Amino acid sequence: MAQKKKKITKKEIKEDKLVTYFFETREFLEKYQKQLLIGAAALIVIIVAGILIHNKSVENERTASSELSAIVVSYANFNWQTALNGDSLQAKPGLLKIADEYGSTTPGEIAKLLAGNAYYGLDEIDLANKYYSDYGGSLNLFDAASVAGQSACFEANKNYGQAAEFYQLATKKDRYNPLNAEYMMRAAYNYILIGKYGVAEELLNKVQRDYPRERAARDVERYRGLIEAKRIEG
Repeated sequence: MAQKKKKITKKEIKEDKLVTYFFETREFLEKYQKQLLIGAAALIVIIVAGILIHNKSVENERTASSELSAIVVSYANFNWQTALNGDSLQAKPGLLKIADEYGSTTPGEIAKLLAGNAYYGLDEIDLANKYYSDYGGSLNLFDAASVAGQSACFEANKNYGQAAEFYQLATKKDRYNPLNAEYMMRAAYNYILIGKYGVAEELLNKVQRDYPRERAARDVERYRGLIEAKRIEG
């Protein structure tokens, strides 16, 4: 027989370290999202750039791929300024130059997305959003990262409603995207911030149902605790 759920009092909420943790560490979550996007894009671009450099015969594609492969090391090491502007000592063009000169190529489109991540890393939110929005490539995984990047910018600017909607949109770009569960969790978190608890709970249920083995699923109960705390707060 199931036990009757105990109602949590306001005093218990204040003493609950887990709930308090989620109230006080929004900054941590934003930093986690930042590293999540950066790490995923850095890994994928190395793979994609490697494929392109060996298979593209078009000169611009080949040149852009080569330049992107060279500068991505600075990007992966979080050397944002060098990644954006290049390394003059080693004659490596930066992401901005690659995006500007080869924006119509696949590597040039990827450079826009990585430039967005680099500007986000520098807390240049408006510039980050500009480059995320400019992405127009055909790779679904990067398209999702572009939308999620815009979501992160909306979130940084406290536009939580639009952030939630864009995170949800990101999940629809590529059904096999390994970050979909994380995007759903971020959407749920932003819905919680604007008081749309029902929508947030639906997303949490979906994460638990569809992605039971993902790291995000282990955080579902924590987010539910946050919803309960918010409801008690009124």
